[in-house]
Amino acid sequence: MKIKAKIVIIVCAVILAAFITTALLVGLKSSNTARTQAYEIAEQTALGNSRVVQAVLQNGLYKAHMLRAAMVQIIESGHLDRQLANHMLISAFEDDLNITSVWSIWEPDAFDGRDLEYINTPAHDATGRFIPAWQLRTNLIVRMPTDHLVNSDLYQRMKRNHRAVIFEPDRHTDYADGRLLVSLVVPIMEYDRFLGVVGIDLDSSVLQAQVVRARVNDLGYAGLVSDKGTLFAHSESSLVGESLAEDPQYRQARSSLLENRSYSEVVYSTELQQEILKIYTPIRVGAASEQWTFVVGVPLDAVLESSRSLSHFTGVIGVATLILMILILSLLLQPVIDPITEMASLLRDLAKGKIRRPRPREEGGDEVDDMFQSYHQLIAANEEMSRVCEAIAVGDFSQRMSERSDGDLVAQIINDMASRRQLIDMEMRSARQAAEQANRAKSQFLSNMSHELRTPLNGVLGYVQVLLRDQSANPGQRQALRGIENCGQHLLSLINDVLDISKIESGRLELEMGSTRLADLLNSVSDIIRQRCQGKGLEFMMEVAPDLPLTIATDEVKLRQILINLLGNAIKFTERGHVLLRVRECPEQQMLEFSVEDSGVGIPADKLKAIFEPFKQADTGHQSSGTGLGLAISRRLCELMGGRLRVRSQEGRGSCFSFTVPLRELDDQSGLQLVDERLQAPHLKAGQRVRVLIADDQETNRDILSRLLGEAGFETLQVHNGQQVLDHLESDPLPLVLMDIRMPVMSGTEAARRIRDSKRYPNTRVIAVSASVFPEFVDHLADYGFDDFIAKPFRASELFSKIQKHLGVEYEPLSLPDVEEEVQVPLPVLPPACFNRLQQAVELGDIEALRQLELELAGMGDAERHFAEKLGALLVDFDLGAIQELLTTLEPSNP
Repeated sequence: MKIKAKIVIIVCAVILAAFITTALLVGLKSSNTARTQAYEIAEQTALGNSRVVQAVLQNGLYKAHMLRAAMVQIIESGHLDRQLANHMLISAFEDDLNITSVWSIWEPDAFDGRDLEYINTPAHDATGRFIPAWQLRTNLIVRMPTDHLVNSDLYQRMKRNHRAVIFEPDRHTDYADGRLLVSLVVPIMEYDRFLGVVGIDLDSSVLQAQVVRARVNDLGYAGLVSDKGTLFAHSESSLVGESLAEDPQYRQARSSLLENRSYSEVVYSTELQQEILKIYTPIRVGAASEQWTFVVGVPLDAVLESSRSLSHFTGVIGVATLILMILILSLLLQPVIDPITEMASLLRDLAKGKIRRPRPREEGGDEVDDMFQSYHQLIAANEEMSRVCEAIAVGDFSQRMSERSDGDLVAQIINDMASRRQLIDMEMRSARQAAEQANRAKSQFLSNMSHELRTPLNGVLGYVQVLLRDQSANPGQRQALRGIENCGQHLLSLINDVLDISKIESGRLELEMGSTRLADLLNSVSDIIRQRCQGKGLEFMMEVAPDLPLTIATDEVKLRQILINLLGNAIKFTERGHVLLRVRECPEQQMLEFSVEDSGVGIPADKLKAIFEPFKQADTGHQSSGTGLGLAISRRLCELMGGRLRVRSQEGRGSCFSFTVPLRELDDQSGLQLVDERLQAPHLKAGQRVRVLIADDQETNRDILSRLLGEAGFETLQVHNGQQVLDHLESDPLPLVLMDIRMPVMSGTEAARRIRDSKRYPNTRVIAVSASVFPEFVDHLADYGFDDFIAKPFRASELFSKIQKHLGVEYEPLSLPDVEEEVQVPLPVLPPACFNRLQQAVELGDIEALRQLELELAGMGDAERHFAEKLGALLVDFDLGAIQELLTTLEPSNP
């Protein structure tokens, strides 16, 4: 917004605010005055008309009292003349045309004690009771029947109360127009004895006319309300007869009226679409207890019309003045605004990097001229600052900015920045060189450590696999070999932990998805954990939910690593009790959940976060070994696999670690074509002849490969370095070379590169078999000329699978010695306790309990041992459904 517009707006806003304030004050004052006048008019109208109504009623009640006095005088005088009493009643019509009827009712024999003489005569009932009544009709006074009044509530009320009463207006059937009559009744008393009543009926049309005259203006209204809330007179005749007894406004006013006080309120009339001022005025007549109300309604719109007209006039004057002020200000401000507009344009261009020099202005002028002089100085300082900063940016720290005054902070800051930047640049170069050198040393250390540890471990695990394929090994020997293999695999996992944390920190850890048989994975993990639990005297339990998929797509190595880390921690921190592994499916989330529970020392609440940090363990008062990497790696691996690791623990009560991994179920034959690890001795099919060249400087490594391949039907040749590989291929180009990387004379990478560059061995496949597993090395093996990679220590199944992949060979199981025909062994009859334990373990999916029962049954008779063999075969695949079917063939023995 332009500054000119702002000044105009500000000035006009002040003027407008003054006019609005004035208009509001004037309008408010006039409105209040009009409201006060309206209230006074309405109150005076209501009070004046209520007095008129009160006078009419008072006059009627006075006549009734006079008639009563005349009747009492007749009684007291002893001239008991009933005809005279009739004449007295008729005389009431002479000077008051508002009276429509006059009547009297006497108690039996109360007038003169001669009722029997007047039986069935005019003005008497069938018993001779004196009940005279006269009515004015068209200027004629006629008798009026009163039989209906003798037993009416009206008469009975007078007989009880002995006081004057103004009764509710009532429509009399004696008149064709059904007019409303108001009855004023007084009792005839002789001392305390009730003799009868005298009553006068007034026509309410007189009151209706008075109410119509009471309207303040054409839109106003007036009304007369009886004691019981009946609206028997109103300026709108259609409303006559309505009841206000339940009207909340009337009921609210009633409390003030009963205290003989007027009541006023302002209400909104939906019928008139405006506010109405209502005044309620009480009406009391003599000693009568009845409370009548005169109500006047005054529309406020008509009252406030003059106030609104004054407000509108003030508003018109204000708008006209505002327009005039805008025109005058626009003309007067233009010479002042033009230089400011020019300076704003110059500064906008300066902000965009475009410098324009304005025309010279006189010195010693006004503030605008001073602003232009300051702009010229700003341009000069900006040019100098740009020059110095550009020099600093390109590494020229010799430039400095001149200080224009003692307090020139910009120049001081830029000069200080140049000096600091020069010092920081030198320090950064030194720090970068030190960091790069330390990182190279760390990588070299980890690489050497991994290689040196994996090399002897490859020999241990390799010979275990060779021995496990020996058909002469008995079950006890195989179990011991499995123990050695599991311990070696655990040591390998510790080495991998150190490498994995390094990969995680550098962001290089990746998943290697493959087809995994879930039962095989859990069996291999349980074999390791069971032995460790037995060593500490702990009970190991495994609960596997039924109907789990047989094969899933996952990173088997990392999933096994997570399980072993969590179970190993559970064993480490549990001195007595149990360790439980539970596996179940979460179908609604398409996840597989693994839970590890223990009854160990637990974890304090304030240590739960620290346990997931590398190289840290919770201080539980329990000294234990370990690197402190397991949980940190496990959590990162879970997140990498798309799951989440959670922990629940209570100090002294144990812990529960659970994690989920995405469930990607595969067909049992789908996925990677891996050689089944349960196949004890794979062998080349008949008619296949494959020769393999093994290159490694370690005799142990060559011997392991040679034994495994030889037992599978391969022909192997051994050399010690890369140069010997090239020499042998020169004379005998074999289809496959299994070659180490680090060898004397010539390394494996150099030999592979020369094999590929020579183009003389297109059918030779070279697979690296090395303990160097760092990604920056493995990822570039293809660039050196290798076709694949096998990490030491390796599994025999991986070795045979890689050979099958590259050479297309086919395997078959090694022929086993013929066995005798299976003897039909009868099914055992189990004790009820044993049978129930079997049934319960199957229902709970408790694999470890089933394995314990398998061992117990194997130590019984032939039938039980045969049954245990079948049970063990099914437990390998966790086939709980087949185990349940097997149990249906058994019957428990009678107790």
